[in-house]
Amino acid sequence: MFSEQLTDIIFKVFTSWQVLVVSVVIVLYFLLVSYVGRTYHRQRIAPIIPKIKKGNKTDEIEVTADDNLGIEEEAQ
Repeated sequence: MFSEQLTDIIFKVFTSWQVLVVSVVIVLYFLLVSYVGRTYHRQRIAPIIPKIKKGNKTDEIEVTADDNLGIEEEAQ
């Protein structure tokens, strides 16, 4: 598939000092960014969705069929 010359050139490119230095610098940069992100990460002061306490019960609303809403049905 590949010629021997092409394989040799690709190997020399990947093992050249420029490629190795750039790869090491990129890895060190990502390590630094993740370290700074972990160091300065703050917890949220207030949660986005407030939690409902289990001890508080809301007043239940009674619904009856005989609600007088002021609308009277007209008999036909």
